[in-house]
Amino acid sequence: MRVIELKNISKVYNPKGIAVNAVNNVSLSFNQGEFTAIVGASGSGKTTLLNMIGGIDTPTNGEVIIENQKVNTLSESKLTTFRRDNIGFIFQQYNLLPVLTAIENVEFILELQGKQKREREQRAKELLIAIGLGDKLNERPGKLSGGQQQRVAVARALAHKPKFIIADEPTANLDSKSTSDLLEMMLSLNQKEGITFIFSTHDNRVVEKAKRVIVFEDGRVIEDTVNS
Repeated sequence: MRVIELKNISKVYNPKGIAVNAVNNVSLSFNQGEFTAIVGASGSGKTTLLNMIGGIDTPTNGEVIIENQKVNTLSESKLTTFRRDNIGFIFQQYNLLPVLTAIENVEFILELQGKQKREREQRAKELLIAIGLGDKLNERPGKLSGGQQQRVAVARALAHKPKFIIADEPTANLDSKSTSDLLEMMLSLNQKEGITFIFSTHDNRVVEKAKRVIVFEDGRVIEDTVNS
């Protein structure tokens, strides 16, 4: 079932008065449960594309439609609520709050949703145990390795049970073992829970696991392949 549709979207920036087409008239659709990697050189536009899918950035032209909702036309408050309730984000730099413990970082979005403390704690604890960090619940990010911090970031992204996960270079700062563990965990979630994953990546290990690979160059899709 098609759940995300991009219709002729473009993003134009104007640094120093010079127009730059970061994304140039792209149309794509994604079905529920896809595990898709968007690849391309730095500056190809793949992160900008992800940001528009996730509602972090707004297209200059075109439409972003998620489950029949035109995301790019929502007011800022409605867009914030839509992101909070439907989309989980995983970033290259983890973006954990350094003053919070692992469990508090995972709980944070549930607190924004108004969930009760007991419910928040139970959900966060279950997720951290499931990803092998049951002994790190009360550690702050500075005491965790890069791989452990990214696992916390994944748990945080999953805490509110989103339909979609947007991941921007999630393995860029991880060693081979951490990358392998993280990919297997996300693949399992994709297969068991039907969560749609869309990555941007330079990492061939991610590309090899992807069910669909979209190659981006100069703001355009030049290849779109479904792996068997």
